[in-house]
Formats: sequence, structure tokens, C-alpha cells
Amino acid sequence: MEQLSKKTFTTSRNYTYTYYLHKPSSSTKPALVFCHGWPDDAHLWADIVPALLPLDFPLVIPDMLGYAGTSKPTDPKEYNSKSMSNDLYELVDSEGFDKIVPAGHDWGSYMAQRMYIWRPERCVGLIILNAPYMPPDSSMPFDLDAALDMTEKMFGYPSLAYWDVFAADDGPKLLLDNVEKLYHFIHCNEESGAKDEAMKKFFCVRGATRNLLQTAKPQDVPLKPYARDPAFKKAFIDRMRRDGFEGPQCWYKAMARNIQFETEKEIPKENLLIKNPCLYISSTGDAVGRTDRMEPVKQLVPDCTIKIVEANHWDTYEKPEEVREHIATWLNEKYM
Repeated sequence: MEQLSKKTFTTSRNYTYTYYLHKPSSSTKPALVFCHGWPDDAHLWADIVPALLPLDFPLVIPDMLGYAGTSKPTDPKEYNSKSMSNDLYELVDSEGFDKIVPAGHDWGSYMAQRMYIWRPERCVGLIILNAPYMPPDSSMPFDLDAALDMTEKMFGYPSLAYWDVFAADDGPKLLLDNVEKLYHFIHCNEESGAKDEAMKKFFCVRGATRNLLQTAKPQDVPLKPYARDPAFKKAFIDRMRRDGFEGPQCWYKAMARNIQFETEKEIPKENLLIKNPCLYISSTGDAVGRTDRMEPVKQLVPDCTIKIVEANHWDTYEKPEEVREHIATWLNEKYM
């Protein structure tokens, strides 16, 4: 990220965002706003940036609310999608950008989608990674038990089983107390069998997340090659020990407690149609953000390019060359 300017901006809610900026002097292209997800920070995109700089798009890459250099409120209500979208639009406006292409990975995908559907007039495209389009349903509040039953019927396993820790009151402490184990589980290398088996064992078995955090040993959980870098591991553990998980887990609590459901009732139904080009990047080893989860909503994303990477959920770390090539190619096709 050394090619970018590091800046801060304080919103009308009095939250300070740290962000990284590339502002070409004469560009008329839309700004690309890159939103990371759990449990990362803006550096999730560090290996993607080099392929984008020559394309002359403005880049805005924030630490999201609750993370790293950005404010970390602990009330889940502060993480409602309308307020966070407003935060990011205020930041974008402060740099003088009008049209944008929001982009995101994991919860950042959700946030990019909300930036689009809260203010579609500001957006000319959408890029989402490892979490499909999730339009709000004003008739159906979130129910974790129902979601577990539904995904078990659809996929053969409860893909949101980990939420019993991630959205729990004791979740932040449990994750922080076992942060090295957590690192090993989220960057776990596959053993023999299905590509997504490693992720399933931790995230998608009822009770497994809590049990494994309490009983497993880090040395027994093999790491992906990229995650064996001591500096990469240290940066994550140091950051989370410094910042804690109270902020990051509010993203889950805001959904689980139906804060998002109540807030997003305000979104006009016509906004749910993604009228501009969309790029969806998915991974073969992602047991949660499955590629086929786009199927039920594809009529709402008529101009959607889907690319699949042989990687785990964190494909920007594992296969950055492929991810950035997909993004750069799509941008060239749609906006050059």
C-alpha cells in the first residue's frame, strides 16, 4: 500500500476512518471503493492494487468501521448499513468523487452492495468477492436457527453454524483469547477430499467453532502457504490483540439482532435491481460464500460476470494474481 496516500476522515457521526487513496490528477473514471471484510483491514487489497494503478481509476481503500485505524464503536446499532454507507459516501465526497464502483470481500461485499442499493444513482458498477448478492427481504427477519436448517437442506451442512460464536455476547472474548488458533483455522490448508472441507470443519458444523477454539492446538492445524509467513501471522495477531474483536463482531450482531432488517426496510424495492455491470469472484474452497448462492438472485443482477478461483475464502491472499487479473480485465471491458 506504499504506492497510496494514507489519510483520515471524520464523518458527521464523529467516527474517524483511516483510508488509502490513489487520486490520478486527470482521471474521469469512477472511483473504486474497496471494502474489506472480517477479520481483515485495508491491507487485504495490498496485492490487488498493483494491477489497478496503471488503469487510472481513483482508489479509495478504507479500514472499515470496527477495524485497525478506524473508529471501533461497540454498539451494534452503529453498524447499520445506512449509517455506514453514509460514512463512506461522506468520505468519497470529501475527495471530490461522484460516480463510484463499490467493491468488497466477505462483509465488505455486503457493504459494497449496500452502498449500491442505498444510493444507486451514485454507482456505475459493483464488484463482490466471496459473498454473493444478498438483497434485503423486508418480509423475513433474520433467524439463525432457520438459516441453519435452510442451508443444511440446501447444501447438506449448516453453512452459518459459526454464527453461534461470531454473533454471541461472549464471542469477542473467546476469539481474542484464542486468536492464534483462529488464525490457523481461517487460513487452514486443505487435506485430502473436497476443496472446502477445511473451512467446513471449523465454520459449518454445529458447535464446532466453539469446541475447536477451546480444545484445538494451533500446531495441529496446517496453514496455507501464504499464511506461513511469520510477518503476515504476527501482523494479524498483533493487530487483533491491540484492537480486539468487539468491533468486528458487531457486523454479525447487527444482522443477527435484526438491526439491518429494520434499517433496510427503508430501501425502495426498485433499488434492489443491480442495473449496472457486476463482477462476482468466488472460490472453490469457500464453504460459506458458495458460487451457487448467486443462482436464486441472478434475475436481480442481469449483467453479472462470474469468475471462480481455486482458493479458499481469502482468495486475495492465496491467489492475488488471479483475483487482480479478473478485476483488471473486467474494468477494461466495462469502463475503458
